[in-house]
Order: sequence, then C-alpha cells, then structure tokens
Amino acid sequence: DHFKKVNDTFGHLAGDEVLKSVAESLRKTLNPGVTICRYGGEEFAVLIGLAPQEEVREMAKRVKDAIQELKIFTPYSPPISITVSLGVACYLPEAPSLEELIRRADSALYKAKAAGRNSIREWGSGGGR
Repeated sequence: DHFKKVNDTFGHLAGDEVLKSVAESLRKTLNPGVTICRYGGEEFAVLIGLAPQEEVREMAKRVKDAIQELKIFTPYSPPISITVSLGVACYLPEAPSLEELIRRADSALYKAKAAGRNSIREWGSGGGR
C-alpha cells in the first residue's frame, strides 16, 4: 500500500529493498508449490493452483498479517513498515481464461484499496463485479 510514498520519501533504493522484503515474505509465508511473480511496478501475483477456497483465504490472511508485521531495514532510511491490500479470485468454470482471472483479481484488489487498504477482498463476495 502506498508504495509510491516509500519511493518519494526514502528513494528508489529503499523502495527496491521493500520489494525484495515483500517477495521474501511471500516466499516464506505461502505454501510450497505456489508461483510468485512481480506483476507491475508494485504488485505481485500469486498463482496457487487447485486449492479449496478456504485455504486460499487463509493464505491471503497469512500474507497480509506477515507483511503488516515486517520491519524493513535499509541503509537508505529508518526502518520502514508497510501494509498490503490483496485481491483474490478463484477459478470458476465461467471464467476459463487466465486473462479473466487476472481481471477479477485486479477488480478485487481495487476494492481492497478503496476499503481503506491493508485488507483482502475476494472477487464475487463484495470484492468485485
């Protein structure tokens, strides 16, 4: 959340350290076998494969909590604390394309940001449409 503010306040080198710390937190927090990708300047995509929706919800909550607890130490700034907004979309037969799944997750992400950030929204349960 508010990643541009990190860059504007502490500089791009500090911002790079924040991105690295978030990526490492995702790697440590998520179940083995998931795919983590940087998607855009400050966004990450996590592809989970076949998993029950409740398991996906639990993973999203673990990610949000872990990132909220991070203290990121850089040589360029005082310790940085951040939060994260997450948009979740699960595969459904009526959305067979990857592009549609990404669109739905992105829609849920914008709902999470609009809800005040540091939150999780699911597409189809108040998180999109």
